[in-house]
Amino acid sequence: MVGTDHATQVGHKSAPPSRAELQALAYMRERALAAHVIARLVEHPDRYFADQEAWNAHLENFGISALKINPDPVLIATEGALWGSVNAHGFLPTP
Repeated sequence: MVGTDHATQVGHKSAPPSRAELQALAYMRERALAAHVIARLVEHPDRYFADQEAWNAHLENFGISALKINPDPVLIATEGALWGSVNAHGFLPTP
């Protein structure tokens, strides 16, 4: 997740996934983000990013930013991370 005190909501195989991470992964899958892109995010231990620039650098390090596929993996990964955080913080009512 982007922000000074927000986690990336993408999960990690060595720790149980948080509610936010599960929400983020579900969003990414629902939006048809490529499985290999999701796997790259899940397998990396980083969870916190100071700002958008740090988040984008994280995606660039994986080569995700260079992928020219549809749907746009940067857009979907970012939306997923934001969606997971919003849900985990209870900013939206649950049905």
